[in-house]
Amino acid sequence: MKRAFAVLICLLSVFSVYAEKYSYDKLEDVKKEDQGTVVIGDQGAKLALNYENCVGVVGKVIVKYNGDLERVKEFRDLGSEFAEKESLYRPFGLFADKNLYSDGEIFCTTFLLNDSKDRITYRSKKNKYLEKIGVDEDPENGMFDYMIYYFNGSNKMKLYLPIKHNVRVPAGEKFLYIGTLVYEFEGDDFSFKRLTILDEYDEAQKELNKLLKTDEYKLCRVDLNP
Repeated sequence: MKRAFAVLICLLSVFSVYAEKYSYDKLEDVKKEDQGTVVIGDQGAKLALNYENCVGVVGKVIVKYNGDLERVKEFRDLGSEFAEKESLYRPFGLFADKNLYSDGEIFCTTFLLNDSKDRITYRSKKNKYLEKIGVDEDPENGMFDYMIYYFNGSNKMKLYLPIKHNVRVPAGEKFLYIGTLVYEFEGDDFSFKRLTILDEYDEAQKELNKLLKTDEYKLCRVDLNP
C-alpha cells in the first residue's frame, strides 16, 4: 500500500513538472491568433511587382528596452514555454510577405498608391475599424498607423510601435527603402524614448533580390515623413 502510494506521488510530481514546463495557452501565442489580414493570391513583394497601383516598402524593426524586462514578464504572467522564444513584430501596410517577422528581420510590405500616384496611402473610402478607434484617414498624406511588437512571441507582452507614414513615391519607382527603425522604450510603463532610423541599404537590397528571385529592381531610398 505504501509502495503504491509512493508511486502515485512520484507520478503526480512528474505530471506537475511536465504540466508547468509544457503548459500551453493558445491565446498567448501570437502565431495562433487570427490577427493578420487574409490574403488571396500574391502578397508583399510579388503583389507590388504584379500590380501597377501598388508599391513595396522595405525596412527592418528593432526594439530596445531600458528596463527590467524579467520583472515585466513575471508581472504579466508570461507562460514558461515562451521564456526562450524570439520576439516578433507585425509590420505596417496592407499585405506583407509574412504575417510576423523576427526582431531585426527585414520586411517587405505593400501600399496602394493614391490617385496622383505620388504617395502611398490607404484608399480614401471610410474604414469602419479606423472610425471605431477614432483614427481619421487622410488619403493625400497617408494616415496614422502603428506596428505591433511581441516580446518573446507572447500576446501578453504586446507593445504598440508608433509610426506616421507619409511617403512620397518618386516617379517610376516600385520598391522603396525606409531604413532600419530602432525603437527605444524605458520604464515600467514602456515610455517611448526615441526612434532612430539607420541606413542598411545593401542588406535590404539583397533580401529584396531573394524575394523577387532577380536583381532587376533597385530599392529607392525615401524619407518616412517628407
